[in-house]
Amino acid sequence: MSSLSILNLFREFSIADWITLLNAFCGVSAILFWNDNKLPYLDMSFFMFPIALIADIMDGQVARQLKKTSIYGGDLDSLSDVISFGVAPCVMAFTLGVTGMWDVMCLCFNVLCGVSRLARFNVTSASMRGDKFKKMPRFEGLPIPGNLSLVVLLAIDHYFLNYFLTQKFKFRILGKHFHPIVSILYVVFGFLMISKVKLPHLIKNSFKFSKKKKSVLNVQDYPYLIRYLCINFSKKIDIAIMSH
Repeated sequence: MSSLSILNLFREFSIADWITLLNAFCGVSAILFWNDNKLPYLDMSFFMFPIALIADIMDGQVARQLKKTSIYGGDLDSLSDVISFGVAPCVMAFTLGVTGMWDVMCLCFNVLCGVSRLARFNVTSASMRGDKFKKMPRFEGLPIPGNLSLVVLLAIDHYFLNYFLTQKFKFRILGKHFHPIVSILYVVFGFLMISKVKLPHLIKNSFKFSKKKKSVLNVQDYPYLIRYLCINFSKKIDIAIMSH
């Protein structure tokens, strides 16, 4: 068997699929960077999340504008989201100190809710959307990237609160440590994901400024968007490190 035949699967991927894989790459990188709990690895781990979010937004935009996708696109997107916005935020909380037995149960509950929410999305999205290149008119339950709000909270705790939420503020339940603020928030976000609450498509609404144009951003604009966001995020991290 030739080496090229082994790569046949990759050759079937569209451009949007490769952008989706960037999302998964960032999620795995964020988890691995946490194995060395020192700077600059912590900063690099936090830095992976906005890139993963940009990739998650871009893959659908690119697929719609190029009118080209593959049969793997939907599954790749869901699996990548589970890694970057489900598992990675929970591993981050655990690594920062949310390690009690009750804490672990809350973190696992959040991941299970995220997986369940994505499974429901995959089943219902075709009927709600009609056209595979058309955006979802609304979301049912909080999308799993909403877990990035928890990552922001962990970043604030790490850079500005000296681990107050993840290490210092805790008590015991039946002899086991429990960090109430972080763990309860993970549970709340889990319930929001599996809820039936109808939410508007914020990305869709954010990029629409004119009735004549469907989107302000074109495919060629994305490299400039990534560069702008990366530079500004790096500046914020540098300021946080200096003040820390």
